[in-house]
Amino acid sequence: MCSRMRTLNRHCQHTVCESAVSVSIITPLQMKLARTALGLGVRELAAAADVAPSTVQRFESGKGDMHSRTLDKVQRTLEDGGVIFIGPDADGGPGVRLKA
Repeated sequence: MCSRMRTLNRHCQHTVCESAVSVSIITPLQMKLARTALGLGVRELAAAADVAPSTVQRFESGKGDMHSRTLDKVQRTLEDGGVIFIGPDADGGPGVRLKA
């Protein structure tokens, strides 16, 4: 795990974070937004989630899907880093935000 993810994980463990809408399946755009918000490159996220960088890149570009277990690993890694995934509602489409 890279040092940025360790720092983010440590911060989140000491901060009480309220959850927004729980999203079970994230979109490629949400993954890219979340990764960018945490300041992670494709390789850093892939290493932290223990997946291949090409898998992350292919999914984010919309050129391929991920197995549900792989997607879950990446989503949990991003959530552990401090991201909340927001589902679509009457005010807009799916998105991300950072935990307080």
